[in-house]
Amino acid sequence: MLGKLIRNLLGTFRRTPAADGNLTAPLASTLDAALGHQKIGQFAEAERICREILRIHPDNIDVLHLLGNAVREQGRLDEAIELLQRLTARAPRMAMAHFDLGEAFRARDDMARAALHYQRAIDIEPSFAAAHNNFGSTLRALGQLEMSIIAYRRAIELCPDLVDAHYNLANALFIDGRDLKEVIRIY
Repeated sequence: MLGKLIRNLLGTFRRTPAADGNLTAPLASTLDAALGHQKIGQFAEAERICREILRIHPDNIDVLHLLGNAVREQGRLDEAIELLQRLTARAPRMAMAHFDLGEAFRARDDMARAALHYQRAIDIEPSFAAAHNNFGSTLRALGQLEMSIIAYRRAIELCPDLVDAHYNLANALFIDGRDLKEVIRIY
């Protein structure tokens, strides 16, 4: 049933594209359906819907973003990286796009490239706490423990409730041989 609805909506958009290249209301609601599938872990269905939308709007950044993440969640990292690189080329100032590209590189265990994209996300949006945390994790993996500690502290400063950053900081301090009282306080 959903497939028939999407085909009908796509047929409508072929005849009536938005003048500014953005998604029209019915197609935007189809994208919302894809997002709903993504949120509940139905990544293949989210991917299918996004690919249908991209047939009409091949460079829509919201669709590229959702598709790249849906593909990444299915473990197809090279394809996800390609889609997310296409996204960052279209939207180079989109911090979340760089963050998600960093996630894909990190999942592929390419920490240097992951760090680069987390850093770009931070450069674009300095208050992006999760990017600071993940940047710290990649720095730690690259053997830059002191720099990772700085990144974790910044993430906590920006978002005191970011549990992962507290955990990562405590681990980094423990590895670095810091005062055990400080490590325990952070945990």
